[in-house]
Amino acid sequence: PSSTAQTTSDNMSDEEQWRKQWNAKPVEDLWASLQKGNSKSLLKKHLTEATYNKLKDKKTSLGGTLAQCMSSGALHAGSNVGIYACDPNAYADPEWCDLFNLIIQDYHTGNPSNNVKHPEPSFGTDAEIASLGDLDPTGQFVVSTRVRCARSHVGM
Repeated sequence: PSSTAQTTSDNMSDEEQWRKQWNAKPVEDLWASLQKGNSKSLLKKHLTEATYNKLKDKKTSLGGTLAQCMSSGALHAGSNVGIYACDPNAYADPEWCDLFNLIIQDYHTGNPSNNVKHPEPSFGTDAEIASLGDLDPTGQFVVSTRVRCARSHVGM
C-alpha cells in the first residue's frame, strides 16, 4: 500500500491523521489565541478583524479554510510569517488573495503596499553562456554539481 494508505495502530491512515491535525482547532479558538498572544508574525499584523470576519466561514474553491491557513501562526507565537496557504487557490481566489498578497509583499520587501513582481528569467544570451567556458578544465575543483528547481503550486 502507498504511504497515504498505510494505517497506524489506531487504524487511521496517514492522510486521515494529517487531516485530523490540520483541522484540530476551530477558527474562533485560533483567532482568540492569536489576539491574546504576543506574536509578531505577519499573520497577526495583516489578519485584521474585518478580514478575519470576511474569511472565517468561507472556503477556497478547493475547500481550504482560514483555520487551516492560520493554525501554525496562531499556535506558535514565535512564527515569523504565521500563515500557510491551505491550497493553491488561497493565492488566487478573489476573497483570499488580498491577505496572501499583503503578507508576501511585506515578507519580501518590508512594505505590504509594494507590488513586486517576479522578474523575467534571464540566464544570458547563448554567447554569454558559452563565454563562461569550462569553469574547471583540469577537473581539480568541481567534483559534481547539482541544480535544484522546485515549486509548490501549479503555475507558480
